Amino acid sequence: MEARTKHRIVIGLVVLHVFMLAAYTMPPTYVPSKFHVLSIRYVRPLFHQQWHLFAPDPPLCSCVLEVAESAGEWHPLVNATFDPLPRRMARHLAEYVQDGVAEGDHRPMPVLQRAIRSMVHDFTRETDSLQFRLVEQCVQDPELPKDRKTRITLLEFDRP
Repeated sequence: MEARTKHRIVIGLVVLHVFMLAAYTMPPTYVPSKFHVLSIRYVRPLFHQQWHLFAPDPPLCSCVLEVAESAGEWHPLVNATFDPLPRRMARHLAEYVQDGVAEGDHRPMPVLQRAIRSMVHDFTRETDSLQFRLVEQCVQDPELPKDRKTRITLLEFDRP
């Protein structure tokens, strides 16, 4: 194949690529429907990110761990007055516990139990009398994000 023919093929492919991108980005009213469908089939596998790279969907449930002495009042494991690091640790612990509860396990892994207990060392010295629960606020309909249902799961802990 001579160089001139190769040059024309490359230019033709580039022009086709540009037209496909233009047909994909233009409003469908300006592009014939068959060409628009072809452009979608061409462009999406190459460039579309499905919105997972820059803006992942927010979780449908927010969760918090709460602690209480037996038959006492429930309190958040960490409240808003704590420093940012303990608040972040408590949020991540709650998410790990939530993953286990979603699989039907109400007894967190031993490493999570130790981490949760270590966060309440100032609450009381007697950790035997403490109870823990996971409180989830879940969106029922993504169109109505403020309407949430509360789920409370009592957690089972091993003896320290």
